[in-house]
Amino acid sequence: MWPADINAEIIAGYPSYSNGSAHWGVDIGLYDDGTNVSRGTPILAACDGVVVTAYNDGNWNTGFGNYCIIDHGNGLKTVYRFVTAADGIVAGATVKRGD
Repeated sequence: MWPADINAEIIAGYPSYSNGSAHWGVDIGLYDDGTNVSRGTPILAACDGVVVTAYNDGNWNTGFGNYCIIDHGNGLKTVYRFVTAADGIVAGATVKRGD
């Protein structure tokens, strides 16, 4: 499932950045047209999983800001970074696709 329903685009793809350096994931960004329309846009879990990391303290958190990591099993994890808030998202929580 695509993790956002509006204003989303791939900003860095797998297996490399546009400059050719290695990149082991796909970065999806919400773009803004100057009206802050993307602020507050819900971010959706790509598929079922368990939250293994969750920070919602408003700190820098090694450059990720508020973020969480969902483990979907079989070696697949998704990271949701720079979120406005992740209220109610705690490590150990089970999520369903689209939550």
